[in-house]
This record gives sequence, structure tokens and C-alpha cells, in this order.
Amino acid sequence: MKQNNPIANIRAARKKAEESVSDMQDQKLKEKAFEVILGHLLSGGGSNVGFVANSTHKKQALAVPARTAKGSGKGGPTERVSDLAREGFFKNAKSIFDVREALRVAGHSYPITTLSPILVRQTRRRVLRRTQEVRKGKGKIFVYSNW
Repeated sequence: MKQNNPIANIRAARKKAEESVSDMQDQKLKEKAFEVILGHLLSGGGSNVGFVANSTHKKQALAVPARTAKGSGKGGPTERVSDLAREGFFKNAKSIFDVREALRVAGHSYPITTLSPILVRQTRRRVLRRTQEVRKGKGKIFVYSNW
């Protein structure tokens, strides 16, 4: 959108937002989506914060979380384990100790107590498969692999 004609910019943003929600059936969802999209477009479209009119039509800031780009240095342990899965780390079965070491090599140190529930959630979501293996010197341990 051009910056020199604010009225034309608003009209263009409204038209684009209307087109974006035109095929939605649920009226409440359609209105809310329109507000969010319009706010995002009016704020420049590249900012993480847009403006949405609430029920009294006053403008209120609405935080729109940015999607964490791979390698951007953002994201917690869940995102980092997901990155390992996307990169094919779990092609072969890996123990929680292998996961911790891979993250440590990448500069991210997490205790086993932090990684364990993350791996269980990934298993429940069927991102990873969990099986039990007997390893010499460690006894029975869980290993994780791609589903």
C-alpha cells in the first residue's frame, strides 16, 4: 500500500481484509478475523502488534505472536526438540541422553527433567514414537524415533 494517501490505504486494507474472510461461514469468527487482519494490515503488516476494535469500538493493542524462524535464536526447549525432529535427528532411535547431548552441542543445555515431558508430549502427538530398549550399563531405557 502506498504511504502518501491514508484514505486510499485504509480502503485497500479493508478490501483485502474483506476478501480474506469472505468464505468464512461463522459470523462471529468472520468478524473477529476481519478485525485482526485489518489491524495487522493497518499497522504495516510487518509488525508483531496490530490493533483490534473491541466491543466498545475503542482501539486496543493485540499481540500477534511471530512464528519462530529456524535459527533465529528464539524458542524454548519444545521448539528446539521439534527442530531436531524436522531435521531428521530421530531417524534412528535416540535416548533422552542423546537428545540432551545434541542440544548441548548446539549450545542449549537443558536438564533431563525439562526434556522428559517434552518428549512424552511429542509421543502423544504422534510426532515421535517411544519404545523401550535394554542398553548395556544403563538397563531399560526409552528411545525415541520418528513415527
